[in-house]
Amino acid sequence: MKAIFFDLETTSLNPIGQILNYSFIEVDHNYVKHSELSGKIELCHTQIPDVGAIRANCIDIDDHMQGKYDSEYAAMGKIHRYLSKVCGKSNGSVLLVGQNIHRFDIHFLRTSMIRNGFNPYIRNIMYADTKFTSKKAFIENEQFRELLLKDAEESTRIFSLEHMCQSLGFLTESQQHESRADVLLTIELSKKIWEHGVDIFAYDACEVKNPKVG
Repeated sequence: MKAIFFDLETTSLNPIGQILNYSFIEVDHNYVKHSELSGKIELCHTQIPDVGAIRANCIDIDDHMQGKYDSEYAAMGKIHRYLSKVCGKSNGSVLLVGQNIHRFDIHFLRTSMIRNGFNPYIRNIMYADTKFTSKKAFIENEQFRELLLKDAEESTRIFSLEHMCQSLGFLTESQQHESRADVLLTIELSKKIWEHGVDIFAYDACEVKNPKVG
C-alpha cells in the first residue's frame, strides 16, 4: 500500500476559505519517497483572509497577490491530476494521511475541488489521521504516553503536531506552519508512532478511544 501525506495552509479555519499553499508527498510502507507535489496559490480577490489564520501560518499575503503563483483553479487541477495518477497506478488503496485532517484539511480540499469543478471523491483513496493513531499509541503504549506527558503543562495541546514532534525529539524549534515542512514532520511522527506499536498502514479508525487529554 502507498500513502500520500499532505498538508494545507489556508486563509481561514472555515472550509469556504482558500488554500494558499499545499504539499503532497507519496511514500511506500517503508516510508521511501516516490513522488511529490507542492506549491502556492494566488489569493483570489474575493477572499478576505482571517487574521487568526494568517497569524498562525505566517503567510505573506502580499506575496500571494503578485500574479506569480497558480490560480486556485489551476492548482486544484494539478492536485486532482496528481492524486488521480497516484491512485490510478496503485494496485490497491492509497492512504491520504495528515495531522488532524478529519476536522480540517479533508473538508478544505473537497470544498476547493468542488468549487473549481473537480470531483474530490477519487477512486481508491482512503483516509488516515495521525492525530487518531497517536491517541491509539497513547492509550496502548506506556513509553509513548510518558514522552507526550513529560513536559506537558495543563494548557498544552497534547496531540498537537508541534508538541508531539518536540516530545519525541525531532523538532527543536517552533513548528513552521508551512505545508511541506509540516508534511515532513507528519511523516516523521508517523514513523515514531509505528515504532511505538501503531502502524498507520494497518490502522482502523474505528478502534480509537478518545483519551481525556489534549
